[in-house]
Amino acid sequence: MIVRIVQLTIAPSQTEAFTTLYLASMERIQSSAGCLELTLLRDVTDPNCVTTLSKWTDLEALEAYRHSEFFRSTWAEAKQMFSEKAKAFSYSIVSKTN
Repeated sequence: MIVRIVQLTIAPSQTEAFTTLYLASMERIQSSAGCLELTLLRDVTDPNCVTTLSKWTDLEALEAYRHSEFFRSTWAEAKQMFSEKAKAFSYSIVSKTN
């Protein structure tokens, strides 16, 4: 399993538009082959900082999604709302508790 974390800083005037775009896209992202889980997090001290957390069956599924037309068009729209460059990280799980 791959855990993908993407930290985004949204321009203050764009936070509502970004949230609307993301929520409208969640079902489509979740239905992508290999997507196991999708979460949008908001920083508790900075409402303009959000993080997406997604879990994928494997790196190939994540990369297939990232190269899809849906991702490219949605990312192009969302990127215009950022006030800083996105920071993305991909991890495999080493240890986990329930």
